[in-house]
Amino acid sequence: MLDYDHYFFVMKGGVVAHESELLAYPVFREKLTGLLREPVTVVVDEFQRLPIEFLDYLHLLTP
Repeated sequence: MLDYDHYFFVMKGGVVAHESELLAYPVFREKLTGLLREPVTVVVDEFQRLPIEFLDYLHLLTP
């Protein structure tokens, strides 16, 4: 229902799947920071499984 450029799935335990990679939370944040500087659509499925500060982090990244 949505065209996206990057899809991340947060697994139980906080590991994030992206394409064929499994990313630890700090690696995911770094990758996401770079992507959100580009004109792309990013989906983070099951984001509620991430640490609570993730929402604050997203707020800081918004222009």
